[in-house]
Amino acid sequence: MTNEEIKNSNSIDVDYELATPMFKQFLDIKRKYQEVVLLYRMGDFYEGFFEDAIIFSKVLGLTLTHKDGGAIGKVPMAGIPVKSLNMYIPKLLNENIKVAICEQLENPKDAKGLVKRDIVKTITAGTITEVNLLEPTGNNFLASIINVNNVYGLAYTDISTGEFKVTKGSLEEILSELARIKPAEILTPIKKQKIMPFQIVPEEKIDLPDSITAIYPCTKMPLSSYDEDNAIKRIKEVFNVVSLEAFGFEEFKPAFYAAGAMIDYILETQKGVLPKFDVIKPYSISEFVSIDASTRRNLELIETSRDKSKYGSLYWAIDKVKTPMGSRLLKSWITQPIKNIDELNTRLNAVE
Repeated sequence: MTNEEIKNSNSIDVDYELATPMFKQFLDIKRKYQEVVLLYRMGDFYEGFFEDAIIFSKVLGLTLTHKDGGAIGKVPMAGIPVKSLNMYIPKLLNENIKVAICEQLENPKDAKGLVKRDIVKTITAGTITEVNLLEPTGNNFLASIINVNNVYGLAYTDISTGEFKVTKGSLEEILSELARIKPAEILTPIKKQKIMPFQIVPEEKIDLPDSITAIYPCTKMPLSSYDEDNAIKRIKEVFNVVSLEAFGFEEFKPAFYAAGAMIDYILETQKGVLPKFDVIKPYSISEFVSIDASTRRNLELIETSRDKSKYGSLYWAIDKVKTPMGSRLLKSWITQPIKNIDELNTRLNAVE
């Protein structure tokens, strides 16, 4: 299910003035989050209402019930226990469905009237931070891409580890990088199409080729998020620097534009709470051996081509490391072979 389908299905058509106070609160919050499903905290349960409830019923196999909405009639409802949240979230994310968590902001016993509620976090495939939802020895990358005169800027981060890298290249080179990092979600700018006859609002189209959008889950971002001024402002704030010169800004401009948009998205989904990023690392794709997606798959570096299992892969055969951090580093070395002889010898000496 695409974000656009969710947005269209969540055009809730009810008379707001006839709704009960609770449903007015729900609708006020829901209309700010049209492209996500809303988990609305009610005591020991997270409830979904209207079309969200139908989505929960289909995707999660929940029983669809109803709640009395007063003058607006019976409202479809489906819910999950609060303690079981982490069991259901992956199922929604696997369907590329974004989830907004709406919590009770006060103790119901102390509330005077309706309990105050609001969104505390939006969970998407690329912004997972919960340890029990992540693969401990792998990365969960969120990526951002922009095309500037046929030079593609790529930024990606794992917000659970703080890794943050940027690079640039041709479409072919970027496709190779995406095959390597396997991002869970890609942010991309939208471009407005020309208004056609009888069309009131111009169509918004993702500004990336099908060779990317057909493979990876993509999330639309406003073009303004990829603005140079926004990139400079955001990166200075996050990394507490007065200049981006030391980061190689002039050389990797398109990549930093993508990074600025990615920071915008993280701020939005995490409600202003940023993860700890130590440093932003630009790199040239030419520093590493180029391996296209087909070759990568046939070499079975990290997983076998037959059943996508790590068992039988090169990584499986040589993985003798003791920590999840070490496993992630080993995967990085295998999937991104470096050309620099001195660096290779340093690694070999360290292992020896």
